[in-house]
Amino acid sequence: TGGLTEAEVHEFRSSISSLLSMYKDHISMEDEVIFPLASRMLPDSEKAAVATEMAGRRKIKLVTPV
Repeated sequence: TGGLTEAEVHEFRSSISSLLSMYKDHISMEDEVIFPLASRMLPDSEKAAVATEMAGRRKIKLVTPV
C-alpha cells in the first residue's frame, strides 16, 4: 500500500537517529583530528591529491587552489 506501520516508522526513525549519530561522530573525528593532522604532516602535493580525489568522488569542481 506504500505505507508504513507504526512499528516500521519507529524502527525507521531509530535507524536514522543512529545513522545521524555515527555520521556526526565521523565528521567530528575528521574535522578535529584527521584533517588538522594531515594539514601539518602531508606535503602540498599529497594534500592536492587528496582534495582532487575527494572532489572527484563527489563529482564537484575544486574552486580554490590546493
